Amino acid sequence: MHQKTYNMSNSRIISAIDIGTTKIVAITGCVSDNGKFRLLGIGREASAGIRRGNIQNIQMASESMRKAVQKCEEMSGHKIRKVVVGIAGQNIRSMMNAGYINRQNPDEGITNDELKKLISDQFNVAIEPGEQIIHVIPKSYKIDDDWGINNPIGSVGRKLEGAFNIVIGRANEIGYIKKCVQMLDIELLDIFLEPIASARAVLTEDEQEAGVALIDIGGGTSDIAIYHKNSLCHTAVIPFGGNVITNDLVEELKLVERTAEDLKRKHGSCLPESCENVFISVPGISGREPRQIEKTILAEIIKARMEEIIGSLDFQITHSGYAQKLGAGLVITGGGALLKNILQLFSFKTGFDNRLGYPIEHIISECSDYVNGPDYSTAVGLMLLADDFGKYDIAFEPQPEPEPEIVAEERPVEETTDEPEENEVEEIKPRRKRKHSGGLLDTIRGKFSDLITDKDSELK
Repeated sequence: MHQKTYNMSNSRIISAIDIGTTKIVAITGCVSDNGKFRLLGIGREASAGIRRGNIQNIQMASESMRKAVQKCEEMSGHKIRKVVVGIAGQNIRSMMNAGYINRQNPDEGITNDELKKLISDQFNVAIEPGEQIIHVIPKSYKIDDDWGINNPIGSVGRKLEGAFNIVIGRANEIGYIKKCVQMLDIELLDIFLEPIASARAVLTEDEQEAGVALIDIGGGTSDIAIYHKNSLCHTAVIPFGGNVITNDLVEELKLVERTAEDLKRKHGSCLPESCENVFISVPGISGREPRQIEKTILAEIIKARMEEIIGSLDFQITHSGYAQKLGAGLVITGGGALLKNILQLFSFKTGFDNRLGYPIEHIISECSDYVNGPDYSTAVGLMLLADDFGKYDIAFEPQPEPEPEIVAEERPVEETTDEPEENEVEEIKPRRKRKHSGGLLDTIRGKFSDLITDKDSELK
């Protein structure tokens, strides 16, 4: 698959790498005139050296990333120099914290610098040894006795308070990611939490206002991000994903992992009662005779494990305190969302309305169908977040066009004659050259782009 040539001379190019347990995706795009992203290139490679979202072998993980980056560069024709990456893993946790500052000039409007000071103070909260703060996400603000303010800039008051969701990860895991990117001779611009990236790609503003739980079922983990009144309220990572289902099939049906994964993708279902009573032919191991596996048995194994995953996710929703505030229910995305009848099982076990999350509404491209799947939500979301925070691979600035000169056409002086010519040519008057305008491409700004501080110093 090859991407058509696109003029990038006036575009801000963004590159991102999604580091997953089963796959690594490198993606490059730029903002189009209508505000959507034009996909320029994408590369996918099977993961190696990664387990449950955590890097265990730096050399193997970096090599997988290198192959994905090379595929992306071949498609886009663009050499990746700077990237943002995602982080997940079972060691990610979040906590709520509150802070305040007393203002010296209460009669003047709150400035952006004062807001940055309040947020930056949250990076100094006490955490466990070996941990590092990844994000400080504002939930709401209070000015004197007035709570529930989303943007306090310009308001007056003596005391500015804020409630924050602080996302925390292991410092050594962040260091492993930095090392992998460094081995590719690529600059790491920022690290974003993967469920936040997936939410950025698939959730609507109405869903975030009404209350919604984003569930991203990956290969090694299942991530959850809960939004309410346009604020991120809770995040969690469950150490179970699609790989445990594959492992169950390997153990119960005595299959090799490759065959079990293929069987799950092509014939798997979460509802045995919806399956026809048919048999599936499975290739024998090392030239042995093919085996026949009943489709309902396959679905029973998948359902049992999915019920366990859904139970853990439902516990997180209840534990968050927002179970009664999810007016928009659930949005399910990630590679695990491709299992047949998964929405019905989620609805039956949790009682919430739900839908599948697709990132395609943000993408325009001749190869957009290639990423039109829940398994690419994180990669697309990372690209969107990078634009929200101004983390560009290359930021081309359009050069102003010179003023066109008006040049009068010179006509040769002809000798006059009294005899008219048979084919008289109409006189051509000098014309003014047209001036073409090419404005800046609009960039998409996220709702947190003015509120979250630059965390480069924390990540480097």
